Amino acid sequence: MKNIILVISALLIVNTTFAQRGEILHVTFEPDTMTWTSGSGPNYWILIDMDQDGIQEWRFQPLEQEHQAVEVWIQPNIHPFVDTLGLYNKLRITADLQIGDTMSSWDNWGDHPFYSIAINESYGYFPHQILCMRYQVEEGYCYGWIDFSVEFYEPAPTFGPYYADIVMHEMAYCTIPNYPFMAGQTSFVWGTEENEATAFATIHPNPTTGLVTIAGKNLKQAEVLNTLGQCVATTQGQGETLQIDIANLPVGIYFVRVTDKEGRKCIRKVVKGDGRCN
Repeated sequence: MKNIILVISALLIVNTTFAQRGEILHVTFEPDTMTWTSGSGPNYWILIDMDQDGIQEWRFQPLEQEHQAVEVWIQPNIHPFVDTLGLYNKLRITADLQIGDTMSSWDNWGDHPFYSIAINESYGYFPHQILCMRYQVEEGYCYGWIDFSVEFYEPAPTFGPYYADIVMHEMAYCTIPNYPFMAGQTSFVWGTEENEATAFATIHPNPTTGLVTIAGKNLKQAEVLNTLGQCVATTQGQGETLQIDIANLPVGIYFVRVTDKEGRKCIRKVVKGDGRCN
C-alpha cells in the first residue's frame, strides 16, 4: 500500500500564479500528488484552490467502503454548520461535459455542489475524469475544470475495506466572469497552434487590410479568433474557397480556424494591417 499522505499546497504545483482579473490559471500537478483512504481527518483529502485566491474551495476525499467498492466525494471545503464565505450557494460542479464543451452554455449544473464516484471494482485504475466547476461572483459566473483519476487496489486483510488514491493531473480556471470557457481549455488561444504538417488550407493575402480568402478542398467553415480566443467573425460555405472580411476589426494578429466537410480543423495565422507601409 502506498504510504502517501499529501495535501495540496503551493509547493506541490507548478505553472501557478496569483489570480488577476482577465487570466486563465492553468495548474499542472506534480506526478505524485495524491491522497489515500486509510484514515480520516485533514491528512486524508486533497484541498484545491482553483482560483488561486488563497482560499481552498474544493475538497476531494476517497472513502473506505466494504464489498469491493470505493467512493470518492468532491464537495466544497466547508464545515457542515459554518460557511462564512457562502461557498455552498456559490459553487456548482458537473461531470457531464466533454473536452471542448463551453461551460457557460451548459444549463444542467444541478442544485447542489456535491459530486461522488462509486467504483465497484476490486482493484485497478479509474481513468482520467474531467470535472467542471462554476463559481458565482458579483458579475455572474467564473468557470474552471479539473482532471484527476483514481487508483484503487486490493485490500488487506481479505474482505476488508478497499482503499484508493486520488491522483491529480491538471486544472484550469478563467477569472473573467461569464467568459465562454471550455472544458480542457488551458489558454485564451484555444487550439490556435499552427501545424504545417496537418494544415489543409492556405490564406491570402497575408497581411491583409480586409478581405481574406481561404483556399483548400471540401471547406465548410472558417472562424476568426482574436488573441483572447474569442470568435470575432465567421463564414460558411462549400467548395475550395471561403472568404471572410475583417476590415472592421482592429489592427493586430488573428487566427483563422478552418473546418472541412470531414470535421477536420486547422489553424492559420493572419495579420490585419492598416494598409500603410513601414
